[in-house]
Amino acid sequence: MKTSLPLEQATKIAEQEIARIISDAADLSRYQFEPVKFQRENGRVYIFASACNELISQGIVPGVIQVSVDKSDGHIWSAEEFERYYAELEKQRFQQPDSAAA
Repeated sequence: MKTSLPLEQATKIAEQEIARIISDAADLSRYQFEPVKFQRENGRVYIFASACNELISQGIVPGVIQVSVDKSDGHIWSAEEFERYYAELEKQRFQQPDSAAA
């Protein structure tokens, strides 16, 4: 898949989305979160997270807010999009001929 969204722009989108999530949740807005950091990427998204050390030390799992920014258009991926993406990957995996059997 062709990537058209630069990582720097995706980082700004992730920072805005994580800030929105924190401000919209009264139970989160009282905590201090670390700066948003790039975690990893796959073929479709950049994945970012912001940790809260206080939540982590309290045993709150995962203690982070994570968002995934689409590489093609910059939208934030939903859980449903991830389900479809991984289902498609699984489907493709089973359609591949087993090269070890040849």
